[in-house]
Formats: sequence, structure tokens, C-alpha cells
Amino acid sequence: MASLKPLVPAAASSIASNPDAFYGQNVTITAAVDRLVSPTSFTVDQNTKTSGVGEVLILVPVLNAPLAVNTYVTIIGEVVRHEGRPAIQATAVITAAMIDIAKRLPPPMTPDEEAFDRLMKRINPAFSALRQAVAAGAGGGANTEGTLNVQAALLMRAFADTEAFWKKRDQADAVKWAVDARAQAETLERAIAAGKSDDAKAAVTALQQTCSACHGKYRERQDDGSYRIRMGS
Repeated sequence: MASLKPLVPAAASSIASNPDAFYGQNVTITAAVDRLVSPTSFTVDQNTKTSGVGEVLILVPVLNAPLAVNTYVTIIGEVVRHEGRPAIQATAVITAAMIDIAKRLPPPMTPDEEAFDRLMKRINPAFSALRQAVAAGAGGGANTEGTLNVQAALLMRAFADTEAFWKKRDQADAVKWAVDARAQAETLERAIAAGKSDDAKAAVTALQQTCSACHGKYRERQDDGSYRIRMGS
């Protein structure tokens, strides 16, 4: 697999005056928006007082927020030749508020996605608390008032509900992963109650692997960094 091209810091004026030195390069520039050309293209210029002199065209697949002329943005992308002039095929357009407006926003969640999101919001904090406690060496003596066992019980109930979720949608492998995860959470609960640190660590590792396997097939990362459910075939 070809290695990724390095990111080269550049100035819009340098690209405009000597484009041959930059064609094919991945660059990052910070410059002012000069002109709005179309809903997905605009020009930038290093000097807001000399509009059109040293400007570079920016091409973007999507912009999910409006741009204002004379505001500064950071552009990341590849310098290309477009209609005989230098342009940047942008993969990121970052505003002064540090928001990348070149990322596609996901559509509203479906009822299935909302239901699954609620399950994950129950599982993630409980598993995170258990994983951190086990990594820190928490055993029976550190299990104050059984708080870790409470988290394990929450985890088991959530995995039981996850199993039911996937059964309704006829996804056999996801059902099996949920069953395995619940059993591993039970093993983790017993290890914590008995103060068996090594057994608890082994259970955490097994549970993490089960979660990762399910996420690999049924979780899809969106452009904005969030995740949505992906139904199997």
C-alpha cells in the first residue's frame, strides 16, 4: 500500500505564484475567504486588501455551514490543476471556531439507531468503569460497598437487552456476541467479588474482544466522527 503524502504547510500566495512546485502535494494553508464561487467552491487569498491577486480556488465535496468573505479558514487538501489554474481539492475546511465544515453531517437517526444508541450509552460507562478499576488492580478489597458488582450487573442487563434487540432483527452473529458478552460480564462480576485480579483482567480482555468484533461488523463511523448502526446482510 502506498504511503500517505506528507502534509506541507504553504501560503496561498506561494501556491498562486508557483503552482508547479505544489501540484500533487497535500498542503495546509490558513487564509481569508476572498470570493464565494458556488455552494461548494470559494477562493482564498493571503491578503484581504488585494482581492483576486494571489488567490487560490478551493473545491470541496460539501460545506455544511456558510462561509463569510474576509473570515480566515484553514484548508487541508491536495493541490490540483483545475481549468488551467491551481486549486486545492479540500478534505477539511476548519473555521476560526475549530469546526471542520467540510464533513458530511449524518442524517437524523432512525428508530433502530436511536434504540441501539440508548443501549450503547448504558454499556459504555459501565464497562469503562469496570475496565479502569480492574486495570488499577481493584479486587474484592477495593470493591467498596459492591460498587463494581453493581456496574457488572448493569452491564449484564444491558447485554441481555442487546441480545433481544438483535434477535428481533434476525442477526444471528450479533445475538451470539451479545450472549458471549453477557457471560463474560458474569465471569467478570465473579472475579471481582472473589478479589481475583488476574481472572478479572482476563474477563475484561475477552469482553473487549467480543465488543470489538460486533462493532467491526455493525458499527459505522460517520464523517463527523460519530457512529451509527450498520445492519448486516
